[in-house]
Amino acid sequence: MAKYNMQDLIIRTPCEADAGRVEELLAYIAQLHREGRPDLFIGSGAKFDRAEVLALFADESSPVFVADDGSGRVVGYIICRLRSTPSNPSLRAVRTLYVEDLCVDPSCVKQGVGSALMRKAEAFAREAGCYNIDLNVWAFNTGAIAFYEKNGYSVQRSIMEKRL
Repeated sequence: MAKYNMQDLIIRTPCEADAGRVEELLAYIAQLHREGRPDLFIGSGAKFDRAEVLALFADESSPVFVADDGSGRVVGYIICRLRSTPSNPSLRAVRTLYVEDLCVDPSCVKQGVGSALMRKAEAFAREAGCYNIDLNVWAFNTGAIAFYEKNGYSVQRSIMEKRL
């Protein structure tokens, strides 16, 4: 695998022309999930179709950023959502940026693209007055877990299951 030139990388908001490439990456990540948990993930498509991708691009409460290799080709994306948790007698109200989806083209993995996307999301979260950023990662996805830990993320809570 050739080393990716990070100097050319541009992290930007997506445009309509990026939708097809984001769909391709969504299909790639969906396949990884189907392979990791075929008991839960089904079908052959991606999480979002073209109309849904375009709607995400336009939704200010769901910031989306793409990594552009400098030639206009998208090599990664991050889809986020702003969330607010109201206070209750035992919990503070917090504003959170939730990372719904992150994907980097397999040819660019471990070359800084994902970290650049996470830094952009973190800057957005700070500007939006968020207390934290959170995300879900499946236990089978050990590469993603290592990536998030390397980028300063730690386990806040765990969801446990017992298959029946």
